[in-house]
Parts: sequence; C-alpha cells; structure tokens
Amino acid sequence: MSLRTRINSFTPWVNLRVKPYGMALNNVIMDLLSGTNMKALVESLTGRELKNVKSFDGLTNQQKITRMEWIVKELRTCKLIPEDVYVDTRMVAMRGADHVFEFLWRLVSHDIWFVWERAEFLQHDDEILVSLQFKWIPEPPPKQKKKKTKSKQSLLSGFGSASVVSEEVPDQDVSEEPMSYDPFPGSDIMKQWKAKRPKHFPPPEECILEFVNTHLKMSKDGRQLHCMSLDDLVDSRVLCLLVNSFVPNTFTPLVLLNDRWTINLCLRTAEKMFYCSSPFDSEDLAEADPMSVGAYFGFFFMIGYKFRQCKAVITRLGST
Repeated sequence: MSLRTRINSFTPWVNLRVKPYGMALNNVIMDLLSGTNMKALVESLTGRELKNVKSFDGLTNQQKITRMEWIVKELRTCKLIPEDVYVDTRMVAMRGADHVFEFLWRLVSHDIWFVWERAEFLQHDDEILVSLQFKWIPEPPPKQKKKKTKSKQSLLSGFGSASVVSEEVPDQDVSEEPMSYDPFPGSDIMKQWKAKRPKHFPPPEECILEFVNTHLKMSKDGRQLHCMSLDDLVDSRVLCLLVNSFVPNTFTPLVLLNDRWTINLCLRTAEKMFYCSSPFDSEDLAEADPMSVGAYFGFFFMIGYKFRQCKAVITRLGST
C-alpha cells in the first residue's frame, strides 16, 4: 500500500473535524503539524480550549515534541486515548508517517465508536431522527467562577506588604456541589435505541461492516448482498446501494459495470450530495489496508448521517 493511499484516506476525516474552524488540509502528513491545524483537531475532539498550544510554525523540534506531549496528555484526560496505549510523541512531531497514522487511527476509532453507539437512532426515517441533533464536537465545559478574595491590613503583622492579609469572600451564587456537565446533550436517548450493547466496543472495522450491512438491507437489491470483510467494499454494487440508502434511486447497480469508473462515480456523487470532497478514489480503495478503509468510511458515515438528519429536518419543515 502506498503512502498516497493512507494520506487520501485520513485527510477527509481530519478535514471534517477542522472544517468548523475554517481550515482544510491537502496532505495530512505535511499539513497537520503546520499552523494551528493540530490545535483545531484536538479542540474539535475535546470541546476544550487548548490554551498552552498555539501554532506549530517557527518552533524547534524539541518544542514540537513538548507540545505533542501536552496534546497526548489532554487526549488521555478526555479519555480519547487509553492510558495503556503508547504514543511516540517524538516520531509524531517529526512527521513519521507510520506513527502519525497510528496516532490518528486512535482518534478515528473513537469517532467510529461514537457513531456506532448512535447508529440505530440515526438510521430512522421518521420524527425520531429529528428529535435530537447529531453532532460530533462536544459542548465546551462550563467555566468555573474564580473565588473572590479581599485584602485587609493587619496591625499585628507588621508594616508594609507583610501586613496585608488575603481572605476568601463567600459567594452566595456559587453552589458547593460541582456542576453537571454533558458534552453531548441527549446522547443517552440516542444510545437507548441500540438493543444490544456489549461490555466492550467491537473493533472499528466490525463497526464499519455493521453500518454497511445495515444500509444494504434498506433496499430489495441490497438484501441479496452481505459484506464479510472490508475488502468487499471494492464491489461497485455495494457502493451504489450505500449511496441509494441515503438518496434513494440514485443508481441502478444492475446497469452499471463493476469497475473502477463506477466506483469513482459513486464516491464523487456521494461527496457532492453530502457537500464535501476528498481525494480518495478507486485506486485507494483497492490498495487500502483495513485502517485506511476504516478511516475513509468513518468519515463517510459521519457526514452521511449528518446529511440524512438535515434532509429529514428540511422534509419535516416542508410538510408543515
């Protein structure tokens, strides 16, 4: 598998994450550690401002490594990277391709599991789908009020600065109990639609296959197909029916040849419908390993479900 394929697989997911910040990357390896792209990616995952990390431009190698250590610590704090998972921050900061993609795959896996928990809710076509907003950027945590202090002068403590004593002023408006914080309001209701919830998340590749096979069953032609592995996604019939599950009657799989031209047609059509773009094409799909395929289709289903919900909202508004 070529480096180009991995770059084309992961770049769309990163762009989906940083788009709300007005950013877009052409090459995830070269651009992620330029400017404030990494800062925007991390903030889109945590919902928290990364105050100690600014632009990566103009930094020495050691400064970049230090900031990557801060970033990994922040991601661990927010439980996006497990404590027992090692991240070589030095190699990531030096743009070591394998280490960068392993680091990104941990974050992509988090998003795939995020969608997997809400998949049954997002696959509805009725009013249930529009009852709660589907979004992947968490709400920022509430700002805690600073404790007020006042200074008074004590004659028993001498003169000058030594005589000034600070004491806390109780604030009647601040509750002593910590404020409840829900980064995704209503997420528990979304998750209730999943009938079977195992103790541990299944592998991300299995989650993608579950999405694909569920969407194939949404049409008569799709019920005759079943994907056993991610390699089956090179079948253009599968891609045609996936697009049809979001926008019915877009393609007629029996008419189109099962070739790379059809695969590219499906990918470009879906991206135009979802108002996004990516360099991922049939060559990448044929060469990609499970991690790369998972990264692209994690992006595909995130943006696809967002499109599905937006379309349902417009349909509902049109009927009122």
